[in-house]
Amino acid sequence: MSRQWTASQEAAMSIRGKTLLVSAAAGSGKTSVLTERIIRSLTDREHPADLSRILVVTFTRAAAAELKARIAVALTEALAEDPQNKHLSKQLLSLGSAQISTIDSFFQKIVRANFEQLGLPATFRIADEAEILPLSSEIMGALLEEFYQKYAPEKVSTSLERIEQNAFAHAMDHLLSNRSNGKLIPLLCDFYELFSSYPEGIWILRRCADRLQADAKGEFMSTQYGRALADYLRDLFQGYLAELNELQSSLFADPDAYAKCSGILGTDIDYCTAMLEALREGSYERLRCVANSFIVGRFPIIKEKSAAVIRYRDVRAIMRKDIAAKVQEKLAWSEEHVRLHLQMTASLCATLHE
Repeated sequence: MSRQWTASQEAAMSIRGKTLLVSAAAGSGKTSVLTERIIRSLTDREHPADLSRILVVTFTRAAAAELKARIAVALTEALAEDPQNKHLSKQLLSLGSAQISTIDSFFQKIVRANFEQLGLPATFRIADEAEILPLSSEIMGALLEEFYQKYAPEKVSTSLERIEQNAFAHAMDHLLSNRSNGKLIPLLCDFYELFSSYPEGIWILRRCADRLQADAKGEFMSTQYGRALADYLRDLFQGYLAELNELQSSLFADPDAYAKCSGILGTDIDYCTAMLEALREGSYERLRCVANSFIVGRFPIIKEKSAAVIRYRDVRAIMRKDIAAKVQEKLAWSEEHVRLHLQMTASLCATLHE
């Protein structure tokens, strides 16, 4: 049984003052675990539990229905083995009214029982998705207007300046392409649903904003993004270096081919070695400098190509493409430019959180 939080269903069960929390990926057996624990408690010979004292809550109606069905089957089987057991008979009869439901259904019962104290009408109900969507869109539209006004500069000469100098408008521009007019409201509503699914909710945006601001002040390669990039590049060049060294050993068997390939092969080996050394140094600018020092060159003309020559030609062709697309392109920005974008992303996260 996993105790790791996931985006899948979660179920909690309280028996005799004890709570069992089951949280795992879909299909991992949460329902079976809950059923087994409930039946074990209900059929305990010394201290049998009572269904009226058990609360089971799940995230979906399907899970709640499945739990009830499994408990019914298990109780029926237990009663068949012990037909005179009045306790089991009582549990089976009370299963229909047992507190086995979704989280929202459980809290709805509490609210409905106390609607007067909460100042709610007795006829209140939970809105369905078709009702919630236009309501949330309307609220989001009003919020957009409010924030555009809140961030609007006080003194501007033109309407264009009013937009260009509006920090909120600037942040929203980063979320949309030029062809996405009118899609900001549904996009932000989707963002809210996405971030609300995290255990910490939308506070994850605030945490990301703070972390990005801190990362923008230090050496990029020391940040989590820099470390991820370093791991990626290290694996890439360790692989190429191992392959090139192996090819160099193979080419020794063909002195003529080795004489023609040794120059460019040695350059490629030196480049991979220099990249790995720059990664060890941990300087972003040094890494960029080395990355851009790759010598493309021309593969030597060899009439009768051995298997080792053909393999080196093919490996180098792939390596050239990887260096251009996976290395130099990823390191195209200066460190100052990277810091600026970290700050801009931090500002966007903070604005979204607000």
